[in-house]
Amino acid sequence: MIFPAFGEDDEFCHYISQNADYAVLDVAYRLSPENPFPAAVNDVEDAVRWVLSQPEKFDLSRLSISGFSAGGNLALVASGVLMPPKTFRSVLAFYPGTDLTRIPEEMVAPDPTGKVIPP
Repeated sequence: MIFPAFGEDDEFCHYISQNADYAVLDVAYRLSPENPFPAAVNDVEDAVRWVLSQPEKFDLSRLSISGFSAGGNLALVASGVLMPPKTFRSVLAFYPGTDLTRIPEEMVAPDPTGKVIPP
């Protein structure tokens, strides 16, 4: 949540809005270290609450949340902790950081043979 990458997902956002019959809002959130935690989380919460306050503009029964990288992590936080259950119809989190306790050099890829990953 430190890299100024707002707008890098424009192509994806335009594609979804043009081909999936969804309105897409690309929300910029405050970045660290100038804006320490939980600034980005608060910005996502504000954006979702704004959408929820606009039922005449948005079909709230079809509300989904998505994000890439840090945005994916924020989408998971919003859907799992910030907002009430069933706020979102779906969550699309692309390569979110979900376990920052592990040492990257010790992480291994899933079995490349295609076997099911054990629980």
